[in-house]
Amino acid sequence: MQKQQKTAEKADIKERLVSASSSDIVWTISDDVDVNETYLKYFNEKLKEDGYNFRLKFQYLKEDEYDREIRQVLKDGSTDIALAGQNTDERNYVTELCRDNLLMCLDGQMNDKSELYGAFEDPLWKSVEVDGRVYTVPNGIFADGKYCIVFNKDVLGKKAANFNGDILSVNQYLSKNKTDKDKLLFDLSLEDFAGILGGNIDYGMYFDGKKETISTVFENSKIYQLEKLFYDLNKAGQINELCAFHQNSGDRDKIKELIKKKEFTILLTKRTETVDSLDGVSVYDLDFTVNFERNGGTTGICEKSKKKENALQLLTLLYTRDDYTRLLLYGKEGKDYTVENGRVVSDKGVSHSLADVLGLFRGSLPTEEETVYYKNIRQQKEKLYRSKKCQTSKFAGFQLDFKNFKDVSTYADAGKEYYDIWKESTFSEEYEMAKKTVAGKQKKLLKEVKRQYETWKKNI
Repeated sequence: MQKQQKTAEKADIKERLVSASSSDIVWTISDDVDVNETYLKYFNEKLKEDGYNFRLKFQYLKEDEYDREIRQVLKDGSTDIALAGQNTDERNYVTELCRDNLLMCLDGQMNDKSELYGAFEDPLWKSVEVDGRVYTVPNGIFADGKYCIVFNKDVLGKKAANFNGDILSVNQYLSKNKTDKDKLLFDLSLEDFAGILGGNIDYGMYFDGKKETISTVFENSKIYQLEKLFYDLNKAGQINELCAFHQNSGDRDKIKELIKKKEFTILLTKRTETVDSLDGVSVYDLDFTVNFERNGGTTGICEKSKKKENALQLLTLLYTRDDYTRLLLYGKEGKDYTVENGRVVSDKGVSHSLADVLGLFRGSLPTEEETVYYKNIRQQKEKLYRSKKCQTSKFAGFQLDFKNFKDVSTYADAGKEYYDIWKESTFSEEYEMAKKTVAGKQKKLLKEVKRQYETWKKNI
């Protein structure tokens, strides 16, 4: 019965695959993604005009079955390029495809002379490594690292001029007054703060990217310092009551309005157009750590493809030539879209998911609807990831193998209910209890993660 079911599933996939000529480069994505066929026609016409002897063709797999179906298509060699799928709390699907050699190793392209390599910075290539090798392109990078601290000079004057980047020292800039303008305001999650502090929170574990230690979240000393600092400030009435590491959408909207009105002494947030438009403030960009677990949603070339060279050339064009990127995403400028104040405007609509799924975010243009603030996406990302603010985690390239470890989410979610423990009146007792409780629940996962990391280090 099971064999018949697998045969039927395989037949079902085959019926939905496109037919391809020798000049067609087939790119497989999920069927929830909207590709404009007219824009694709423009794209292929430009390829021909520029002298390329290949054209792009898309094929679609079921979105809710994609991780299973893409494995079958890669095994059969029924695609040339593919969205490698998405990781979940239970499976690291993309890593499994890489380890099973279903995607082409790109290490031969990882040199200074390669156009593809130059399209992304070293920390991002490092972040998508699997066992020391690169199989996929690091797409899906959005607001990483755009953290900042904003000082309201109308309240502080020049007091914050000597700020050294240490967010754990913000208490020295706050007064004892009780108005909103004398308070700390933030809209960052605990995961965001972890990135600023030099670590990452993944699978419910805290990976200290500087010290190279793995622990439960509450066993990390910097998380304790952060929670204790916020507890002290909250007790003194110096944090706006809307703030929390777990915020609901209503409170987030209210915080946005407070930011616009400058109702804060200090603001901890992500850099946005609203922040940059505030008068009478000083904005200091904070350090951040590149997350090591970055290979979900990335693009690769099928190892069994007979058109690898052309597929690689096509990807290189799309990741390095913005004219090609924008033609595929928006059509022809002046006909299908216009650019107003640096943002793309189209009566025909813009597919937000397409740039992400195809990994074309850097070559795209901001839209009016996007909340993330970009003037020039490619330029800003290059500056960001090549800056001294960017720290590459010591764990970069380590990917957890879930095959022999089930129900990871059960263990990983154990600490989330305690993230806002700084709001508790009996903080010290509550924190120790939370640390002990979470350590007990995550003991098995922590042991397995540490074992895998040590094994990975020895084999790289």
